[in-house]
Amino acid sequence: MSDAAAAGEGDDYAALRTMIAQRNLEALRMQSERLGAAAPDTLARQIAEWEQADPGAPA
Repeated sequence: MSDAAAAGEGDDYAALRTMIAQRNLEALRMQSERLGAAAPDTLARQIAEWEQADPGAPA
């Protein structure tokens, strides 16, 4: 496999990981909104950690 092909696969993999992380973050946000005040602190912390790890994630 050429270096260019390997780099392309890496880009695809990174894009897929980003997409999955963004979907997971959105699911956590929705779950947190549904739970409201009953949402566990760990859920809020997880959302904050993911947002900090990926500042480009949609709000």
